[in-house]
Amino acid sequence: MHGPDLGMPHTRAMGGGLLEMRLKGREGIARIFYCALTKARNTRLIWGIATSSIPSSTRRPTRPGLKNCGKISNNGEAMAKHAHQIAPEALKPFAKYIWWKAPDEAVAFPARVIAQVMDIGDYFDVQALAHLVGDDVLCEVLTHAEAGWFNERSWTYWHYRLGLAKVDKVPPLPMRRFQ
Repeated sequence: MHGPDLGMPHTRAMGGGLLEMRLKGREGIARIFYCALTKARNTRLIWGIATSSIPSSTRRPTRPGLKNCGKISNNGEAMAKHAHQIAPEALKPFAKYIWWKAPDEAVAFPARVIAQVMDIGDYFDVQALAHLVGDDVLCEVLTHAEAGWFNERSWTYWHYRLGLAKVDKVPPLPMRRFQ
């Protein structure tokens, strides 16, 4: 299939102006997320790439947000730290928030541990986590959150705290969709 109307499974709209393109080559499959931001007469294309070279134990479906699609340096390399790059051992103190799994199992999914602490963590654990991973990772986890990871109060708080939403402009919680 070729042309502007590729459609699934090659391209799809992720919502909120965010688009995904899946490319297959000899090296594997690459997922490119992109959005076009237009201000006055200038249009910028912002993009990020997720490839299949990420180990399958840490690879998770992603949905980048529009506000911070990634910080790009002058030479085009991504500068932000990502949740899957956090050492599992560093998250062990927070594994207690995933009480239904053993600590080693819980830290195998860093984004889930981080989201759970953001949602129900006590003040000191939230502060320690924010210091450990930084706002870029918290922002990434929030924008990639799956249904059920956050309650409405935490969802709203973190959008305001990370500057991802203006007053009364918080996006809806992620929802499960059946196709």
